[in-house]
Amino acid sequence: MMIPKSGKGAPKGPKNRPERRKNWRKFRDQLEAGKGPTVWLLSQKMGIATRSKLASFLSPSETEKLSEIKSSETRDAMLIGRGFTRFLLAQYLGTPPPKVVIEVEEKGRPYARNRLGLDFNVSHSGGLVAVAISLQGKVGIDFEKARRLPDQVSLASQILSEDEMDDLYVTGPLTSSKIFYDYWTAKESVLKCDGRGLSIDPREVEICFEKNLFQIAAAEELQLPKVKGWRIPFLNGFQGFVATLGNSDGPQFFVEAKVGKLMEIKATQVFKLENLLQGRDEEELI
Repeated sequence: MMIPKSGKGAPKGPKNRPERRKNWRKFRDQLEAGKGPTVWLLSQKMGIATRSKLASFLSPSETEKLSEIKSSETRDAMLIGRGFTRFLLAQYLGTPPPKVVIEVEEKGRPYARNRLGLDFNVSHSGGLVAVAISLQGKVGIDFEKARRLPDQVSLASQILSEDEMDDLYVTGPLTSSKIFYDYWTAKESVLKCDGRGLSIDPREVEICFEKNLFQIAAAEELQLPKVKGWRIPFLNGFQGFVATLGNSDGPQFFVEAKVGKLMEIKATQVFKLENLLQGRDEEELI
């Protein structure tokens, strides 16, 4: 929802609308004060009104692309991923969501054309959509709903380096699955941040983990930017990472509460998508 300007010509509405605009500006200022990206985790479950509101944010080309998607799950993921991204970017840029200019790089990476250095990235899996917004350069995000894969070793051989493959062989099936998803999502977040995607062999992108953080080994040889990676504090059953440029601080996470039991996450607030789209006071966004 666009934050309307006050004064003459401002649209009429409920008496508390000026207070809502004030709170949205306050919220935006809080996000801008941090150097790290913000990551929104949202459920694909939504009502008719929310669906209609998100659809109204899309560009004509996005609306056409959405209509061509046969899978309802994939369609909803795109609707939230692109619609909510437009909604968030509009709060920073002071323009209606449909007017936010989103273009595509040569290798297919979408980006928002703006003068503020805003960047975004989206991922979805298992009924959740993650939207990352960065104020300091490119950001990449990837996550997966973890599940046992019958062809995990074969798939891993196409993604992991020889040293990383060794990590799989020395652990049991459950641990190896977790390690596989850690490497997979970390590499994807880096390649999505870089923008060249799988035109770079993921086996050459060696990940060095340290607890819930990671860095890239030999990034200069691959002409990759120096990035940092943070584990996303997910709901049970999901694994993923967000990657940013090296000078960025750690991300802030905002987790939607409709899907399962939340893990305990410090400094995390729970938001409902419907309330965000209605621009309600922050005290109501719980």
